[in-house]
Amino acid sequence: MSNGLISIILPTYNRKLQFNKALQSVLTQEYENWELIVINDGKEDIGQYIPSDKRIRYIKNHSNLGAPASRNIGIKASTGCIIAYLDDDDEWLSNHLSMSSDIFKKYDFIYSGTKVRKGNQIISWYNEGFSYKKLAERNFITTPSVMHRKSILNKSGYWNERLKCLQDWDLWCRIALRTDRIFYRNDVTVIINWSVSSITSMSTDNNIRKKVISYIKLKYYFPLLLKHIFKGKNL
Repeated sequence: MSNGLISIILPTYNRKLQFNKALQSVLTQEYENWELIVINDGKEDIGQYIPSDKRIRYIKNHSNLGAPASRNIGIKASTGCIIAYLDDDDEWLSNHLSMSSDIFKKYDFIYSGTKVRKGNQIISWYNEGFSYKKLAERNFITTPSVMHRKSILNKSGYWNERLKCLQDWDLWCRIALRTDRIFYRNDVTVIINWSVSSITSMSTDNNIRKKVISYIKLKYYFPLLLKHIFKGKNL
């Protein structure tokens, strides 16, 4: 695992300038044993921003399929043993991938802290240790902060393409029910760039959001709570 290949899944949708910043944050990673799979889910041509690098692969969707479906396409095309996620409007700090190979000797799923950039301000956002009880109640793990073993998806399933929002929370719950090997790095390695058009802040009809929250809690709340009780401690 010391030389484990990390497959980075980066869906993009009509945000050329933001995509270029996200791409640059991959290219400046201290850890260099990675492959980047870019999935273009929009109409804009982003080819001019993709350098000639054998570690980068480019997939163009035939139509707009959405971020969860694009991530699934990228995962299925990946060859690494570790999956990492980056949205086209967010950035990694240069050390984001560097700790991963040592951590994955012991764990299946890791996440780090996140800050959010709003205009000229960068402020703390999600930086919380893990517990099954907290995950049962709300999502506190951002997608670009996550890396996990690819093999865990054989147990949990892939991204739910039918949900209109909160697909990340749904996946984290399924993974958490199938492994105890979860680790919070307790350092900030992700910057979320907040804007009206960002993946993170894209508005969803409030009624739809409430229905998805109800669905997730109905399906996962008690199994996660039971796991929290019987584990008897936070990871």
